[in-house]
Amino acid sequence: MSFDLVFFGGTGDLVWRKLMPALFQAFRHGTLPEGGRIIGVARDSMLHYERVDLSNPADYAKLAARLAERETDHVVMYLATAPSLFNTVCEQLAAAKLNTPKTRIVLEKPLGHDLKSNRAINKSVRNVFEEHQIFRIDHYLGK
Repeated sequence: MSFDLVFFGGTGDLVWRKLMPALFQAFRHGTLPEGGRIIGVARDSMLHYERVDLSNPADYAKLAARLAERETDHVVMYLATAPSLFNTVCEQLAAAKLNTPKTRIVLEKPLGHDLKSNRAINKSVRNVFEEHQIFRIDHYLGK
């Protein structure tokens, strides 16, 4: 199964201290499917990263071009950012036509700081993605 896994907030603590080590362990144990590619996006320039300003549509066009380099079965967008950026990222993904049927989006709970902000985040994400494309995981399971 081919896949692209895109980490938004790719230079952040969650990705480097928790998610990447977990992926490495999955690779070591032979449970990470072959044919996968991991792409980190962040404001910082780093090796094998796509520099993306989360509010800049041109940067999403670069990401779209990167993802179009090969055909995959799935594209997983993992939002390892502050929940306040979820709306911006989802809107930009839609504008760049990256919300295709093969796209999945991962959000870590808790979403927002209260019920009102939680509902607002969920509504904005559902404006761009179908419910079956959205995966909400517990923050501690993400770690």
